[in-house]
Amino acid sequence: MNIAKSERSNNFGLIRLVGGGAVIIGHMYVLTGQSAPILMWSPVHGFGVACFLSIGGYLITKSWMRQPQFLPYIVKRVFRIFPALIACILLTVYAVGPLVTSLSMKEYFSNPLIKHYLKNCFLFINYSLPGVFENNIASRAVNGSLWCLPVEFLLYLIIPVYLSIGKRLPAKLQKWYYGICTLLVIAARVIWYYWTCSVTNTFVAPSYSVQFMIDFLSTSLEIIPYFFVGSFLAACQMEKILNIQMAVILICIAAALAHLPAPFCYIAAYFCVPYVVLSLALVKNPIFAMLNKRDISYGMFLFGFVIQQTLIHVFLQKGYTINVWILMVLSIILSSVMGFLTDIFIEKPVRKIVEKLLKK
Repeated sequence: MNIAKSERSNNFGLIRLVGGGAVIIGHMYVLTGQSAPILMWSPVHGFGVACFLSIGGYLITKSWMRQPQFLPYIVKRVFRIFPALIACILLTVYAVGPLVTSLSMKEYFSNPLIKHYLKNCFLFINYSLPGVFENNIASRAVNGSLWCLPVEFLLYLIIPVYLSIGKRLPAKLQKWYYGICTLLVIAARVIWYYWTCSVTNTFVAPSYSVQFMIDFLSTSLEIIPYFFVGSFLAACQMEKILNIQMAVILICIAAALAHLPAPFCYIAAYFCVPYVVLSLALVKNPIFAMLNKRDISYGMFLFGFVIQQTLIHVFLQKGYTINVWILMVLSIILSSVMGFLTDIFIEKPVRKIVEKLLKK
């Protein structure tokens, strides 16, 4: 069987679009000062991130298992993350920022926040640009979607070590190793939840950097288990347990038990979301396989938040009524356009470069 053809016979393109759309929809509620709807025990934008991490854990693990060589592996990962990210940061700083800032051009470009924001190109996440979106409802948050990229890239670095250790174990112990590691990651999330609940009113971080690390660890632990569950299913080759009928049942259960108290909702989500996502992605005879021909989800994810904040800025400046549905439709359309442009002019050429590099 042609491997390239078999890899396209799935619904991963659809799941990526669903994830990207969910992130934009959820953020639209947050950026207009409203609570986002709950989907599979998470705010809808959190569900979108969970979709990306679930399929990421599965596909990255399969990629390493096919070719367990670090250099080609890391080259693919670096060229997947950074070119489009750098383009997004540069366009935000040098195109969007000057158009919407409340400062003069001289004040804007001489402000040290510019240099700090450019560090996003290297995954040192900063959210503010001088005078940008300062009158928006979520003021000064230029691109809140970027926070999870350092977490994702860190997981890319962990996977080769994690899987190489498992490969060295006796065959009978490998599933136990992957399963126990996955459960430990979920347990860490639950323990962290209880710890933060117990110290919320008593703990004071000694510095901003310590508080930043605590917040980063907290948000990271929320999403890492999705990646590990997806990786577990791939490493143990457990595709046979994935069933579309069971996935539908789990969706119904999630709808009925949407307001489970924490941490039960976290545990339920970590097991159910990857199962549902991968069951839909790997269903036999996928009818949305044609969506794999062009992946616009990463561009949507990168530019969506900036586009939404820009739309809100324009609406406020013009005195238009802030209508979440109108803004949502406009942001999805414009984000999709940017996703197409990103794929055509950045990601597709980069894929060709990677292919040439790895053939040498």
